[in-house]
Amino acid sequence: MLDYLGFSRRAIRNKMTNNHLLATIGQYALILNPKKEILLLQRVRSKLWSLPGGRLNQGEDWEKAFIREVKEETSLETTGFSPVAVALVKDPYQTKYCVFFEVCVRSLIDLKVNNQEHINYRWFAISDLHGMIIDSYPQFTPTITEYLKSK
Repeated sequence: MLDYLGFSRRAIRNKMTNNHLLATIGQYALILNPKKEILLLQRVRSKLWSLPGGRLNQGEDWEKAFIREVKEETSLETTGFSPVAVALVKDPYQTKYCVFFEVCVRSLIDLKVNNQEHINYRWFAISDLHGMIIDSYPQFTPTITEYLKSK
């Protein structure tokens, strides 16, 4: 597996000026069903569709955090994952360095959402993503679309 945090440091260093860029790290799961549709979860508060995953906390082991987030949000057990894309996004509250992982799971039969964070899940085909803003970040949709085109 790639040392994606080492890769992250190089990518962030390229964006730095005299002041260091302060950013959070978000890890997102790209989970496909047999029809090559992507799994999105609908958030409780905002009703936006999002990828399973979340931010990496300071000092947290990235692999354990990623496995935990996928399990907490989907009840799915990961059997493997590898980074496939990155994006740097900004909103009024933060700069976030996002790493997208292709994820293999033991079985999709166990899929259910965590009702505290999400109210629904749905499988989206590439055609469903046109004009969609995922998790309030316009940069996510082209990243996901390019990933789906490669499958």
